[in-house]
Amino acid sequence: MHRVLLLSYCSLLLLLSGCGDPGVTDLNSSDTPDEIKNPFDESNANATAMNSSYDNIDRSRTSFEGTWILTSTTPAPKQQFMVDFDFALVEITKDAAGNYQGKVAETSNLPEGLEIPELKDLKVEDDTILFALHQGDKILPCEGKLQDGLILGSLFGGNRMILPLRMVATQETSLSTKQEERHRETPDTPEYLKALQSDSPQNALLEFAEKHPENPYSLRAFSTIFSLAPVKDFDRDYLKAAAAKCIEVSSLYGDRMMINSLQSVILNLLETHKHPDLVETYLKKLETEMTDEEREMMSSMLENSNKAINIDRAILALEESSTPENLTQLESLQKESPFEERILLALANEAVKQDQQDQAIQYFGELATIPFLEEKLLRRWKMQQIENPPPSVTFKELWEKKNGDLVGIDEYQDEILKNLVTVHSIEPAEKTEVEGIRRKVLCEFFTSAPCQPCVVPDLALTAADNALDDDEFIMLIYHNHAGGPDPMANPMSMARHESLARITEDKRVASPMVTLNGKLLPLRGGFIDTLPLWEELFMEEVEPLRNHSSRVKINLSAHAKNKQLHVQATTEGLVPPLTKMRLKLALAEEHVDYVSTNGLRSYEMVVRFMPGGPAGIEASNEGFTFDQEIDLEGIKRELLDYIEAFEDQANYRFEEKPLQMKKMYLVGFIQNEETNEILQVEKVPVTGALNYGIMDEITNAPKVEEKETEPAASEEEVKPETKPEAEPAKPEESQSTPEKPEETPAKEKADIPEAVEAKADKPAESPEKPAAEESPAEPEPAAEDPAPETASPETPPEEPLAKEIPAKEAPAESPAP
Repeated sequence: MHRVLLLSYCSLLLLLSGCGDPGVTDLNSSDTPDEIKNPFDESNANATAMNSSYDNIDRSRTSFEGTWILTSTTPAPKQQFMVDFDFALVEITKDAAGNYQGKVAETSNLPEGLEIPELKDLKVEDDTILFALHQGDKILPCEGKLQDGLILGSLFGGNRMILPLRMVATQETSLSTKQEERHRETPDTPEYLKALQSDSPQNALLEFAEKHPENPYSLRAFSTIFSLAPVKDFDRDYLKAAAAKCIEVSSLYGDRMMINSLQSVILNLLETHKHPDLVETYLKKLETEMTDEEREMMSSMLENSNKAINIDRAILALEESSTPENLTQLESLQKESPFEERILLALANEAVKQDQQDQAIQYFGELATIPFLEEKLLRRWKMQQIENPPPSVTFKELWEKKNGDLVGIDEYQDEILKNLVTVHSIEPAEKTEVEGIRRKVLCEFFTSAPCQPCVVPDLALTAADNALDDDEFIMLIYHNHAGGPDPMANPMSMARHESLARITEDKRVASPMVTLNGKLLPLRGGFIDTLPLWEELFMEEVEPLRNHSSRVKINLSAHAKNKQLHVQATTEGLVPPLTKMRLKLALAEEHVDYVSTNGLRSYEMVVRFMPGGPAGIEASNEGFTFDQEIDLEGIKRELLDYIEAFEDQANYRFEEKPLQMKKMYLVGFIQNEETNEILQVEKVPVTGALNYGIMDEITNAPKVEEKETEPAASEEEVKPETKPEAEPAKPEESQSTPEKPEETPAKEKADIPEAVEAKADKPAESPEKPAAEESPAEPEPAAEDPAPETASPETPPEEPLAKEIPAKEAPAESPAP
């Protein structure tokens, strides 16, 4: 049962036992990792003297009855050697009915006030023993196998590491009182290190394991051997022999250790991409060793492994023989795994080989454009010490060879990403009619241009926005510096981001974050191959919010004239009291072209300004009324001033400052500041001529002629033009998913330059500030670099952008839903 419960965790481990925290098996030790001495330090004479083999132990016991010393083996901190730790004395007895019972008689260094751990769930089957040590909320599941008077097994540590366990028979009634006897270096350490540091470590380590199969270093030796397999060109016969010995040795430590070792062998051999037949052999063995319940738990791992085997076979077959059958097979697999960069590379190289220029441009273009794919290839090549030109270089060379120059290459790459969203489009459930006013769904996305985990959410949300009508789904994107310097970040969007701190468990904000009608979703980032899954999970959250009616209505208009923007907003249908309600307005740019370091090339509905401030507008009488004229030149000046102040204080320069702002929308929503729920949202296009005066020249924005047009009312809003579909440029997906990137914590609000921050209203409730970020070490930070720290530049305050217009009488309200 222990093995079944823990198998799903074990499948996540890429390392064999012997890897983990030295304190992971210690239920109550007061020792810290720093107290473990290096056994090769000459001053540590006692430890060095005890570096003997495991031969001098009592192996006469033939059953589980008796007293045993429980010993775990863990790596010494920041060292290559390991230490054995006697952490408990266990007594196993058998009653008259033949049932086994057990208890912990003593543990090492039991702190005052703590009771000795309890031994529970004891079960003996033939030569196998299972039990768990319980102390408070700490549980250590243990498994052992009795052979020749010695029990070898494993324990599942607190850090989800499977560690070697040794139970040695003893006649003693207590553990040694000497620290150096209870906590000592693992026997045969010098011999293991010598093998590890030899000219041919793979052979020396295999010889060590064959000589000392019961030594925990043998498990570590196989961990090292197979971790080298993806980067070293080990021949098939060696890998086959090493895998067989690994399975044999790990079996001495019980089924759980053997299954964990077998998984490690499979995962590392898969990463070589050279031995699909071997991988298939060990995968079948793994399946035969599993119960039906375990196979069901491991179904995803088994399915993905079989996919990878088929991909490797197809690539190797095409490289060996360029037949139409082999090409067709690989093209078919590419449709099933569109983000697998190795398939795309193989098809790209085949197209070059066959002088198929357009197809080669297409495949190399996708490798160069779709986020993460080139990065994964470069990382693999670097690890394998392979010198290949990056796909982006080959793509440009092929483009220039065909066209004579690079004109049009940017547009081609734009189409690749647009096509990516089109190919992975979302098909929502049927939209139904509602009685009265439809309650719209507001999706707020908090992101950062260099943020890699933000890529998949961005693409998925764009697909959702394309699939759903504007009269039921509205999206806003707020940029910040959480993932690195972002020229679309501004104090108001960051203040809105920071307001989420009050609804997070740790009172901090990060990127990416997504809310629906004010509710924070549990979805975070992912790599490109998780795009279909992310879309599915997101729509599971959206669908229950669709097709509902509301009595609340928001009337909006935004009209530009004479470099002024006249913003009006009123509400209907709200029921007092409204003290906890706020009306929030946002001016968003429909489309921003900006090539980010995370691979994205454009952004939708980017929030540029919030009339009334991020904290929102308070209700008056029985509803909300807002009527102001806002200086357009001042809006863009504030944005540019903030960006330049950020550059100065961060010692960083943006290559581009996207401030076109020629197609804008006004979005208004009503939010309950106590529950965070958004009751209704509305969106209208900004009408008139968006003339930002001299700031258009400064930011290289195209001039717009003043034309007299009528303001657009919210009920007359027309959905923006559908983006044209891209030409068929096949996107790719990586089946072998790299480790999932973690979300990026947000900057301290104090990093916002004061001159600009002063113009952004604070949120209604001041959340705790998130932890500060580190500054990027280089002027050109990578996508995952955190945002640079900025001080507050000294800039004189400017005149207010908006001037209030006397409010008209608010319309009568009707009861809220």
